Amino acid sequence: MGGAARLAFRELRKKKLFVLLILIVSTISMLTILSAVTNAASTTYQRTSFTNSLNYNMKNVLSIQYQYTDETQEFTYILEDFLSYIETLEGVETVGKFDTTGIYFSELRNMEEYLRLNDGLVSKSKYIGKPEIVRILYADECLLDFVKGGVTNYPVLDNGHLPIYASEVFENILPVGYVLTDERTNIPYEIIGYIPTGAKWFSEDSLIQYPLISLDGWFIAPFSVVSTNDIITQLSCLQNTYIFVSDNAPISEIQKEIEQYSSQYGFKASASTLAAQYERYEEETNSFTTRQIFLAVFICIMATSSIVAVFTTNVLLKCKQYGVLLANGYTLVDIVQGITIEIFTITLFSAMLAWLIKLREFWNSTDLFRDILLEAHFKFALPLVVLLAVVLTLAASALPVIKIFHYRPSELIGGAK
Repeated sequence: MGGAARLAFRELRKKKLFVLLILIVSTISMLTILSAVTNAASTTYQRTSFTNSLNYNMKNVLSIQYQYTDETQEFTYILEDFLSYIETLEGVETVGKFDTTGIYFSELRNMEEYLRLNDGLVSKSKYIGKPEIVRILYADECLLDFVKGGVTNYPVLDNGHLPIYASEVFENILPVGYVLTDERTNIPYEIIGYIPTGAKWFSEDSLIQYPLISLDGWFIAPFSVVSTNDIITQLSCLQNTYIFVSDNAPISEIQKEIEQYSSQYGFKASASTLAAQYERYEEETNSFTTRQIFLAVFICIMATSSIVAVFTTNVLLKCKQYGVLLANGYTLVDIVQGITIEIFTITLFSAMLAWLIKLREFWNSTDLFRDILLEAHFKFALPLVVLLAVVLTLAASALPVIKIFHYRPSELIGGAK
């Protein structure tokens, strides 16, 4: 093997232009394959991430969709009555909503330790450059266990303060019992515990289609009495209101009641189970994933064909050189191993180069799905490029090796045609 490796690397040094050209072709092919595979893998990973994080049976959770709503104070009263009515329906256990937003606590606005920590935490969010902001998740208690991990309940405080959980990253500067005051409402909140590092929550844009958000640097608190009829808060919660039903609940009847009740008050509301929404999303992503996989396979076949053609031609042109090597003590096995090592070196290098290029692209991306793409790139793309390099090597070396063994040493020395 040592002689074969020396032979391979000597050949690579001798034909730098040839190596560069085949490296470019191989790298471009690998980049295209990686893009297709990573996109396909990321959609699969997103679906898996959602189902693994949800702490409820999707058939027992309905999401409410609103249309023709009014941005008036009167509508907040109608909405409150509407949700209360839903809770009286047969099979409905509870109704809950959540809202993710940014607020200000007067005690934190000038706290240097908080500003320093939070500045780094918001650097890749929409609040970049605003270290004084407080990212907060308002959620009804029934929703706290919606996602696995995090917190599960709100204790009632005797002093009238509202309970609030702070991210564990603030534990050293915000002890339990610390009081925070909302600058907009003057409502006092008291820290009663911490959100575990690494905890996540669903995106307010879409539970299923969008990646989970990290709660590192966030706070979790219940809605205040003031927020019940606050127009901004209630409108923000419209698409994040969920109905939890029992196992044998009459889903179709609940959906019918929701549509009928809303139409009586001048707006339109409908409800569908998360199971039904997930099924639609799965159908859409399966079609996309299939196209991406077919594209990757097609590109892989084209790349393999190109490399096979180039190396087969190269072997045929070097038959006389191989004959000379045989005459100087090399064996056919040495020559075959040398060809294989030569091809594997080029394909592996191009595969890793393509992987690093895509890694840099994803790492510097501001895409909403950046973390999912990176996860898919490490978990799926990295082993894939190594496997592709091996497959390409075997495919590209098969025909040249057959050609070499087909000729007798005398034919090689004579420059076989």
